[in-house]
Amino acid sequence: MNLKKSLTPSKHVVKKSLRSHAWLGLFFSALLYLVCLSGALVVFFQETERWEQPTISESAEVDIQQLETAINNAINRAINNREMLPKTLYFAPPSSVIPRAHVSNRSGGYYLNKDGSRGVDMHTPWTAMLSDLHIYLHLPNTFGIILVGLLGAMMLGLMISGILAHPSLFKDAFKLRWGGSRQLEQTDIHNRLSVWSLPFFFIVCLTGAYIGLFSITLLGYDLLDDDMTTSEAVDTIFPAQLAFDAPAEPVRLEPMLKKLKSQYPEADLMFVTLKNGGKQGQYIEVNLQMPERLIYSEVFRFHNTGEYIDSKHMSDGDWGRQVAYSSYRLHFGQFGSFAIKVLYFLLGIAMAVMVATGVNIWFIKRQLLNRWYALWQGIIWGAPLSFSLALLTSILFGTAVALSFWLSYLLIAAWFFVANPNHPEQQQRLMTWVKYLRLATLAAIILSVLSHLIQYDYALVSWFNGFNLILIVIAFLFAFLKKPVKAAAQP
Repeated sequence: MNLKKSLTPSKHVVKKSLRSHAWLGLFFSALLYLVCLSGALVVFFQETERWEQPTISESAEVDIQQLETAINNAINRAINNREMLPKTLYFAPPSSVIPRAHVSNRSGGYYLNKDGSRGVDMHTPWTAMLSDLHIYLHLPNTFGIILVGLLGAMMLGLMISGILAHPSLFKDAFKLRWGGSRQLEQTDIHNRLSVWSLPFFFIVCLTGAYIGLFSITLLGYDLLDDDMTTSEAVDTIFPAQLAFDAPAEPVRLEPMLKKLKSQYPEADLMFVTLKNGGKQGQYIEVNLQMPERLIYSEVFRFHNTGEYIDSKHMSDGDWGRQVAYSSYRLHFGQFGSFAIKVLYFLLGIAMAVMVATGVNIWFIKRQLLNRWYALWQGIIWGAPLSFSLALLTSILFGTAVALSFWLSYLLIAAWFFVANPNHPEQQQRLMTWVKYLRLATLAAIILSVLSHLIQYDYALVSWFNGFNLILIVIAFLFAFLKKPVKAAAQP
């Protein structure tokens, strides 16, 4: 009994936690909602990239000669044309997820023809828009990723304050009062999703905070520890780049891959990285996905001739390095079977719903039925429509996708803000507007699928039509979801 008493937060702690929980949630709710919703969609970034360019030839076989030719073509082109290649260039073979050989760096990429020559450019504007929104919120990269990292840290704070504010949270884990009181319904949805999905939320928020705040963490480390510089701290996690005077020369990829295949027969080739291509200090990194491991990859370094240099020891180095290098797969659900992606998608939607219901509860408790409540409904229900309109824009025009998203989203938000639902007639009008948004989302998805079918003449029975069907089914479920919004003043 004494133990239970000591572990139960005092009424003062509960009250303060409730207050901080509400205000923190309100301040960051809109950004949190967008990050959660875009994150749920970004889980399928490989599938959407493939869907956006359905006419690219596909193959399941890894062709070493194709990759070697592509690498040497890039080197020769840089030397002959006196061009500067990116410091890091990735050459990826076909995989089960993306059965297309391609070359990429941070600014873009292109697909490879069978003979290793350069094919069409990679052009996936909708996927790029989603990824950029989730990682940077379409802000300048450094500022954006730090802000998203802070949101991840804030979500962790909300989780902790929420648990402290609700001592009976786990006791009521299976209580769901659907219908009747709007406040009880929203509270139960919010709390049940919080409990059922707590491990997922914790992992995703923690890894998101780590990824986003890595640079700030290093800055703090540099200020507090006089014995180690920032670059030295980075090197303890991500080993330093090699520096030597070897000239740029043709790359022999086959001996590298043969050596690794004999040592790690169950590992899969993820990609080959050309470092300092076309200039002195050129070398190769081979990235293998290790079986039954969460680390992103193990990295092996070679001279251009195929002579082995070393390994970065991502899979067998210090535990901190292994944990850090596992954050990507844990955060984006890039491990295991396709079912893991589906689970991450559903849990990502659950996280977005948790954010939405959390703010709904705040309005309902205070019986605030005003412009801000209407604006919040526009933020919730307008985002799916804006994503759908951005998708349609990418198919029809192939550009201005982010502009399409934000323009439509801000217009919807302004439209709802104009509504001041103080009277029953205005409340009914708000509910009607939400219904229009949901139906418009369905229409935009159907138009996107039809436009995609018309623009790309692919076979009726194909992977792409399966993807089309899934899009339409999800849109129908969203459009005809029951009870989208009720009066906030309802007890």
